[in-house]
Amino acid sequence: MMVKRAFNKEQLDALEAAFQQDPYLNTETRTSLTEFGLAAKQVKTWFQNTRFKRRKNGSDPRLDFDVILGTSTSTSQEDESVIDKNSKAAEEAEKKIVLQLLEEMIQKVDVEIGSV
Repeated sequence: MMVKRAFNKEQLDALEAAFQQDPYLNTETRTSLTEFGLAAKQVKTWFQNTRFKRRKNGSDPRLDFDVILGTSTSTSQEDESVIDKNSKAAEEAEKKIVLQLLEEMIQKVDVEIGSV
């Protein structure tokens, strides 16, 4: 069983900075964050948890499925401007994000099934 450890300020600052650049972790970012004394699994878990928390409380529109999929029922100007910016390239990027989320969910289910 892993013991939960608190991150120090330097580690949190590095994680936050990387997350602000891209909320989806890639190998290069994960490797660079291990230089702050973090295990790759810690980095991956922090990114997953942070995406979930911010999606849940709506603090990051990049993680809002309704906005990403264009199914938002809100009519605020901010929401409309985000949806209006959906060019072909943006739609492709959004599809990639959804696929990444689905892959993460599948991996988690595979791990849970394997531990049963």
